[in-house]
Formats: sequence, C-alpha cells, structure tokens
Amino acid sequence: IKPDTTSVYIWDSFGNFYDNFRTDGVRKNVAQQYPVWLSAASDAEGLPVLLSTQDLSPDPQVPSFVFSVVRELRDMNSLGPIGLIVLDTKMTLLEKTINELDQVTKGKTIILDNQNNVIYDSDKLFMNSDLSQESYLTPAVGPSGNFTATMNGTDYLCNYTTSEVTGWKVLVYVPKTELTQKATITRNATMVATLLISAIAYMISLVIIIALTKPLTKMTQLMKQAQKGNFEVRFPVKYQDEVGILGRHFNQMVVRIKELIDEITWSQRRKNEAEIRALQSQINPHFIYNTLETIRM
Repeated sequence: IKPDTTSVYIWDSFGNFYDNFRTDGVRKNVAQQYPVWLSAASDAEGLPVLLSTQDLSPDPQVPSFVFSVVRELRDMNSLGPIGLIVLDTKMTLLEKTINELDQVTKGKTIILDNQNNVIYDSDKLFMNSDLSQESYLTPAVGPSGNFTATMNGTDYLCNYTTSEVTGWKVLVYVPKTELTQKATITRNATMVATLLISAIAYMISLVIIIALTKPLTKMTQLMKQAQKGNFEVRFPVKYQDEVGILGRHFNQMVVRIKELIDEITWSQRRKNEAEIRALQSQINPHFIYNTLETIRM
C-alpha cells in the first residue's frame, strides 16, 4: 500500500467483504457506504471513480480527511464484474501538488466536486463544505473561465477549469498584487529613470547656460569699464563661436576708439600750438613797432 493510502476494501460479486489492508484502521461506515460505492462503480463501467472528501476521524477537533477511489473488479476473460475495490487516500496526495502551485501563484487553490462541495482548499478551512452560494465561487460557471473575486479583503483573479474525467473543478486564485507586481516594478523603474534623466538633463542645461552666459557677463563688465574711459580692457577670445566673434569685434572697437581719441588729442595739441604761434607772430611785429616808436619819441 502506498503511504498516502489509508485503507483498501475489497468485496466479491456477492457482497462478501474479503479483506482490509489498512494503515489507519477500518472506517466505521463501510457497510453504509458499500451500496453508494457499488452504484458509482457500476455506472462507471469499469473506469475508476473519484469520490469527494470525507472526514474519517472520530474526533471533530482532529479531522482526518480522505478521498476515495472506487472501481469494479472484472474478470480477465469475460470482463464481467466480479467484485469491488475501494481505496481511501489521504489529502496529502493533493496537498503536495497544490502547495507547489500556490508557491508559484502566491495565492489559493480550491478543488470542488460536481456538487460544489469542497474537496480541498489551501487553507483547509472549508474541507467537505458546500460553498455553492459563496460570491467567490458562484461566477465559476461552465467548464472553464476566469473572474475577479474578493476574499478576506484581498482582490483575486480566479482561473478555473473542470476535469472531463472526474468532473472536479479546480479554482486557482491569484492576488491582483502579484499580477501587477511586474507592472509596478516597471512603473517605478520608469519613474526613477525619468527623474534621473531629468536631473542629468538639468545639470547639462545648467552647464550649457553657465558656459554661454559667463562670457556675455564678462563682456558686459568690460563694456562698463570702457564706458568709464578704460580703453585698455580686452575680451579673451577662446572660441570661434558667436561670442568669440562678438568679443573680437569688441576688442577691435576698443582699439579703434583709443586710436581715434589719441588722434583727436594729438590734433587738438597741434591746433593749440598753431594758435599760439599765430598769436606770437602777431605780437612780435606789434612789439617791434612799439619799441621803435618809443625810441623815436
């Protein structure tokens, strides 16, 4: 017997109970369940039948849930029914698979039979319960589909499918936060990248603005000095851009203004000298005449 199997029951075609291979003891309602099992196996015509979850524990505080596999025993030659075999299997067989699924989805899983009775749920709170009227199960209509639901204040996206063999319905609830987690990470990364690029663009713009305005500010200061009469100032031309061209013309203008001022100053000095000589030339004859007149007198 496999570790997950709790008990195996065998009957012949006359209803005689032949043997019981057990690990956890014989269930108390074998006689009452036999007609149910026999009917289910007969309807399946030799195929195995899965029966829903049952609690076999005598103590309600310590439940022991199992599901049963029922199948007719048939003659190898005639293929006629010669008996019945029933296996009670622990839920650990499902639990291993469901736990692996829940670790991937970070959510919950519920398995229902064709009567909407809970065969297994991840929290083990609704085992063997009828949840057909619950809002998080009622939209599960048809063989497969999906819908949104809320359980315990958490929003889920539920995907469900129905087995064509057993009629069991598996509902997988995935938290919406898990579905949007990657989108949230992408959004945050985009925001950080945008802020970073904006900061870099601002710094580059600031550097460019400083590089453009600093020479203009320097030129403004030199113009103010030239306005006050200091024509010795020169703008340092470093690049052949627009500011460099403007600075070169400024230097040429200052040099030309100084040359013109020097020329005007020199011309004015020569004019003054000429006027003085003219006056002297007028004064000298008059002085001689007066001298001669004085001598004559």
